[in-house]
Amino acid sequence: MNKVHIYTIFFLLYFGVTITKSNAQSFPNPATLSTGQGAQGTNDPIWQVSDWFYTLPQSPLALGYLPAYISNNCAPGLWVDPTTLPPPVNNGNWVSGSDMICTGVMGYRFFRLTLNLPPDCNGNSLATQGSYVLYMDGYADNILIDVMINGVSENLPNLPGGSFSAGTQVSLTIDGPWAPGVNYVDFLVYNGGGPYGLLMVANSVASSMSDSDGDGVSDLNDICPCEFGTNPYGCNDPLNLNNCDAAQIRAAFSAAGCVEIFSCMSSCSMYFLNPQPLSGTDAQTFAQGLGANLISIQNAAENQCIIDDLNDKGESGVIWIGFSDELVEGTYVWYDQSPVVYTNWAAGEPNQSGNEDYVQIYPNGQWNDLAFSGSAKSIIEVNLCPIVDAGIDQTICSGTPTTITASNTLFGSFPYTYQWTNGALTQSTSVSPIVTTTYGVVSTDRYNCLAADTVVVTVYDNPTVTVSSNSLVCDAAIVATTNFTSPTLNTTFDWTNDNINIGLAASGTGDIASFIATNTTTSPITANITVTPTANGCVGTPSTYTITVYPLPTANFNFTTVCFGTATAFEDLSNPNGGILSTWSWDFTNNGTVDNNTQNPSNIFPTAGSYTVELLVATTLGCADSVTLQVVVNPIPVANFTFVNACFGTPIAFTDNSSVTSGTITNWNWNFGNGNTSIIQNPAQNYSSEGVYNVQLIATSNNGCTDTITQQVEVWPIPIANYSSTEVCLNAASQFTDSSTVSNTYTVNNIAQWNWNFNGQGSSVIQNPSFIFNTAGVNPTTLTVTSNNGCSNSITLNVTVDPLPQVIFGNPTAGCAPTMCVNFTNNSTINTGTIASWQWDFGDGFSSSLMIPPHCYENSSYSVLQNFDVTLTAISDKQCTTTVIQPAMITVYPKPLADFDYTPLETDIYDNEITFMDQSIIANSWSWNMGDGGLSIENNPIHIYQDSGFYLITLSIENSYGCKDTTQKTVKINPVYTLFIPNAFTPDGDGINDYFFIESYGLTDLQTMIFDKWGELLYESQQLKSKWDGFYKGKKCINDSYVYRIKAKDIFDEWHEYVGRIILLR
Repeated sequence: MNKVHIYTIFFLLYFGVTITKSNAQSFPNPATLSTGQGAQGTNDPIWQVSDWFYTLPQSPLALGYLPAYISNNCAPGLWVDPTTLPPPVNNGNWVSGSDMICTGVMGYRFFRLTLNLPPDCNGNSLATQGSYVLYMDGYADNILIDVMINGVSENLPNLPGGSFSAGTQVSLTIDGPWAPGVNYVDFLVYNGGGPYGLLMVANSVASSMSDSDGDGVSDLNDICPCEFGTNPYGCNDPLNLNNCDAAQIRAAFSAAGCVEIFSCMSSCSMYFLNPQPLSGTDAQTFAQGLGANLISIQNAAENQCIIDDLNDKGESGVIWIGFSDELVEGTYVWYDQSPVVYTNWAAGEPNQSGNEDYVQIYPNGQWNDLAFSGSAKSIIEVNLCPIVDAGIDQTICSGTPTTITASNTLFGSFPYTYQWTNGALTQSTSVSPIVTTTYGVVSTDRYNCLAADTVVVTVYDNPTVTVSSNSLVCDAAIVATTNFTSPTLNTTFDWTNDNINIGLAASGTGDIASFIATNTTTSPITANITVTPTANGCVGTPSTYTITVYPLPTANFNFTTVCFGTATAFEDLSNPNGGILSTWSWDFTNNGTVDNNTQNPSNIFPTAGSYTVELLVATTLGCADSVTLQVVVNPIPVANFTFVNACFGTPIAFTDNSSVTSGTITNWNWNFGNGNTSIIQNPAQNYSSEGVYNVQLIATSNNGCTDTITQQVEVWPIPIANYSSTEVCLNAASQFTDSSTVSNTYTVNNIAQWNWNFNGQGSSVIQNPSFIFNTAGVNPTTLTVTSNNGCSNSITLNVTVDPLPQVIFGNPTAGCAPTMCVNFTNNSTINTGTIASWQWDFGDGFSSSLMIPPHCYENSSYSVLQNFDVTLTAISDKQCTTTVIQPAMITVYPKPLADFDYTPLETDIYDNEITFMDQSIIANSWSWNMGDGGLSIENNPIHIYQDSGFYLITLSIENSYGCKDTTQKTVKINPVYTLFIPNAFTPDGDGINDYFFIESYGLTDLQTMIFDKWGELLYESQQLKSKWDGFYKGKKCINDSYVYRIKAKDIFDEWHEYVGRIILLR
């Protein structure tokens, strides 16, 4: 497996280029990874530092980071000077943190380098350890503890190590595994106090010896280090479909002293820098000598790519481009004739100052117009996508020659050669195809770039025409449009007529439109029609056909007049006018349909009336004539009469409604179906019994035509009324059940209406109603029933209603919770009969069947009084029932609920004022016992306790109804602890402030530690009354700032930690 070593790869980074590389990777340049890649006294652009830690941190991933700070002057004379080191370790500077510059605290801090890596190189995954190796050399103040990748230790064998003086350099080999994309390399440094920092440099000395992709280009110079390249830059050229020889182009321009701008190469362009200072005119002449032009810039991306590459090459002057207005002042064009779709003029340009016809590009990418006499380098563009035009497509007639010519080739490298598909090697060639042919031309430029195009020469044949067959038509006939056709597309037609007496013009163009044929003689006449075709400028052979026009016969007929239903006879009287009649077409209903084709037919018409009958006759020559006559058919009368069916015993009147469409009705013959008849127009008949009778009427018109109608007459039966009812209590509904009947022997009958009269107290129209009488006793009720045919009958019967009990009981009562008992009274009576039973509902879910019951009520609410409705139901011996409800008859008052809160809940003797807050429900008065002898009648009192301890608080309340409740809670007053730490002391033996010690109250344990700024422990004590005299190992400590770390445990067994600084002054 091939390894990618960062110390052997030096990557050239290009931004915004147009190069297309299939496997190009972007690895960081080792020269950019060292610490301090910036000016002294500024933040490092890529290195960061974490927060400080007093103990060894576990992982760097969840920490906060800020920029590192560049400075080599944090420890003058102590830190190694990077400028004195040999390469490549001299490619870096010292960094510390931008929060604590140079001097830090005693503890640990991460220094972070962030790398963005591709997923693999030459097929080797970065997730495999060793596939990518980072070599680092450097120094640390104080100690480099560990190196981690993405939070995982590399477990390097020479760590912890390193220092800050010459000769203590640490060399690291960091080989992953890595993650594709962002990787965090974290260097953990320990500082014992005072100055701290890191100097770390990526080694790239051996970069010129590595070739990761094996393409013969060292990684230092390989733009595509993970792609086996075929060009001098270790990459593959963009795909070019025009067969251009890029190697030949590079050789030609290299021989001319030009430098390729490879980063901007595309499938259609290569770019070269001509380093010779020339005038604008000479620069273009030089480019043309190589078959090219000065560059034409088509968009901002191309402009930026060119200027980025020039800047990378260190070009700082203005450079000629191929833009000029030397032909037309003020109109700028590109030398290679590209369209002007993009410009990037500098402010105020072009200004045409001093006939400035040529354009240069500044190092910032903006353009300026200058005079041709100025000398400058230039950018040459070799177009790889030439264009040739084979000319416009042509059309010719068969056998006619033509010349096809290719245009001058554009966007290539002159000179050009041409070759046609017919073998011609000239720019123009003469052709004479016999069929439509496509000719292709290929243009080849000096670098073998190909351009191709085609032209179509369309060949048209002489057209032919297909005409109509010879036709025979009759005088006055419409000759349909004659359409001429040809197998040749887009053919036009010209025609002539040698006999205009047929009704057609002497000549015309295109199809012959429909016309009316004419013949004023008694013999046929004929015309010759000649048609000549023309298509695509070619004239074809003419064709001729004939039209013959014949005269017409005269049609006529006779008929008989009949009545409806009798056949009408027809006789043909037509004159053939010298011809022979061969067909007869009869249309009896004038609807355009032939109803008969015999010479003398007969026909029965579907209705009476007047009919338009048409006869069409035709001769054996096809000439026809028609005639129409009116035929009359007398109508049949329509017999009809009306009547109204009736109940038995009612006469039925008959009304004649017979009619006829023409004429009048003169006779009527009636048969009533019961043996009786009549001849008057509107008779009447009284039937002797119910039943169904068939009545017939025969009506006769003045033309002797008759019609008969028969209808059924119904005589309906009388219904029989009857019903039954229930005996009920007063105020209860009496139920009525109808039992009326009606006969269905001859007709369908049913009871359709019911009319009830309830003793004058009310009425109803439903079949089985219910009704509440307002008086007890006997109530006569009448029922009248009516059948569906309107026949009616009545009946009257007596209905009995029983009386109700009268309920009287108790008086409203009020009392208090939790229990209130009541003895009820009952004074209920009934007018007749007896009260057989009782039902009490006390309104609280309980009941009783006693006449005079006792009952006790409860109220569980602490805030709401409760009212109870009491219900008594009395039931008579006839099961008649009366119910009386007394709303809110019983009232039970609530018992109050005592409750309170206080604040603060947790306190001590320094904060001994307690505020009590009443939370009771519907309290009206309060009585407080504070637990220490204090009393109060306020609803929210405040009390001050004089000592720590536990106090039992009692609250007694009473509501507005006189009910009481009591509750208790305990208040705790805690003791406290204090701690005083001085910030300076003066151990000079004068008896004043000679020791560093801690004053405290409420502590059970105390641990004291003193450190110098280098992190060395100078003093340690586990006593509550410890004192430090400013000595370490029997020697006086110097005047300085020292760090203390104090841990204290209070009387509640809770530990507290304090870290700070103490100043020693003697």
